[in-house]
Amino acid sequence: MPAASQPPVSLAPFKLGWQRQTQPFNKGLALAATGHLGVLASRKLSLHQLNGGQLIAETPVCFTFVGALHFVDTTRAVVVCEDAVHVYGLPKLEYRAKKLLPAKARLAALGGKLLAIAFASGPVRLYDTSQFVLASAVEVGDKVSALAV
Repeated sequence: MPAASQPPVSLAPFKLGWQRQTQPFNKGLALAATGHLGVLASRKLSLHQLNGGQLIAETPVCFTFVGALHFVDTTRAVVVCEDAVHVYGLPKLEYRAKKLLPAKARLAALGGKLLAIAFASGPVRLYDTSQFVLASAVEVGDKVSALAV
């Protein structure tokens, strides 16, 4: 059986398109289907045009952990804080909602319409992002150090 044709691989080096330094440091990046880049810094969320880096909006956010920013669809971004999930509208990052969490969140991962959140202890909880209701809880035997959906 012949090998499937593959597109040619570019050997050109990557080039820096744009950069922005946030203070004191970045905690996460997320690409939106809308062509935006979300940047989660210490207590600040900003949204940029992917092409060129133009700042579209920014807003203060809660204390959180690395990788806590996710785009759940083309109209909403979520920031998973230690005590709650905060929902922001796109593209202006207007505050829309807050879902309290039962314990201190430590990790989060988004897959499809499910947001998985691991806590300092206890089960990993899966939330349906359409209404942010608990869809399932998965018991784990130890502290969760990585999470993917």
